Amino acid sequence: MMTIVLLPGMDGTGTLYEPLRKALGGYCKLIVASYPVDQVLDYATLETVARFYLPLDEDYILLGESFSGPIAISIAASRPQGLLGLILCASFASNPKPWLADFRYLLPFLPLAAAPMAALNYFLLGKFSTLELRELLVKALATVLPKVLKARMRCVLLIDNRHKLASIKVPGHYL
Repeated sequence: MMTIVLLPGMDGTGTLYEPLRKALGGYCKLIVASYPVDQVLDYATLETVARFYLPLDEDYILLGESFSGPIAISIAASRPQGLLGLILCASFASNPKPWLADFRYLLPFLPLAAAPMAALNYFLLGKFSTLELRELLVKALATVLPKVLKARMRCVLLIDNRHKLASIKVPGHYL
């Protein structure tokens, strides 16, 4: 049975992988990583957390969704034992909106608690949003401290892992 290690999106909980787990119905072994919801951590520290979930005694595929793409790229570039492939899902190697980097100083003032859920659904789930995903998003975001989400947004604005792409020697796929 193939093992897939799933690195979560911005919320860091892995909660939004539940529909995938149901759809696969046990066809693959899934290891769903999660990041601390109450600690402000940078990408390098979150990579250390993610590496904890990598199997030591079996082959696996690594999937980095959205926020975790740069972490998955960094892990794959280091060529860990057992890694057979890399999947990036709606992700990036560097800030997807470089012009927003200049606004990173405003993040502490961003009123996340007042953000309308419809806007969060649009930006975080996109046009393929379902009622189940929207409910899971509400559940996931309720567990993550606003300061943690803001720190992760800042990480996205500052990341540039494009130089690591050339070091990846396993097959890759982008969804």
